[in-house]
Amino acid sequence: AWDKINQQMVYNIQEMYDGYCDETDNGKYLYMSCFSCFLNDEQFAVMQYTGLKDKNGMEIYEGDVVKAQDPYPHIEKDHKYYICEVVFTEGATFMLKRQYNNYGKIKTEYFSMCIMEVEVIGNIYENPELLKKEIK
Repeated sequence: AWDKINQQMVYNIQEMYDGYCDETDNGKYLYMSCFSCFLNDEQFAVMQYTGLKDKNGMEIYEGDVVKAQDPYPHIEKDHKYYICEVVFTEGATFMLKRQYNNYGKIKTEYFSMCIMEVEVIGNIYENPELLKKEIK
């Protein structure tokens, strides 16, 4: 998750909320209680794991910025690359969202993560400038 106040990524939910969660009779913390605290805390933006890894074996999360290789051949036979944000869509699937300038209008297109080779290059919280380069 992204910690909005401290401007940093948080990787261990259990450790973050151990002091605030309910205790069971045997003194152990309830994991679900910790996770619920975390989800309801406006200080954090939770980034869900997609279940996929990039070409370098790095886990891909919602909110990551990726360099995606266009899977379709082109006349020049050179592969195009797009800078995309990993988003969770209303259709309950993870997609790559690309925004670009098309004759003065910002256009948005979505790609399936399954058909494109991707490399995580940042995330929307720590590296928002990466997406701005794509729009121009």
